[in-house]
Amino acid sequence: MTTREAPEPDAFGPAGRALYDSLTAEFDLNQWELAQLTQAARMADRLDAIHAELAHSEITHVNRHGEHVAHPLLAAERNASLALSRILAALRVPSGDDEDARPQRRTGVRGVYPKGRAS
Repeated sequence: MTTREAPEPDAFGPAGRALYDSLTAEFDLNQWELAQLTQAARMADRLDAIHAELAHSEITHVNRHGEHVAHPLLAAERNASLALSRILAALRVPSGDDEDARPQRRTGVRGVYPKGRAS
């Protein structure tokens, strides 16, 4: 099934739209891949918003107890970056750097450890 229903033009910000358009122009994606790509585009936009907010903020933040702690958006940025990289990895999009590179392989379950062996 390769029916492609593109999200509305205003569904994404600049980063999300660029990511979505570049991958849909290059690859023929299934519905579930388009759903993942939509989430990745939203995450890219969220990261841009976090970066914009952090650009105007201090790296530390005073919490309600008066302690200087890392700005809460730093944790949000880390989590969003990890989520975006995992979504893109799940899509298994080739990097384009090396056309002769081996495609990513999905491996099965690691296996069962033998019983009775103490490590």
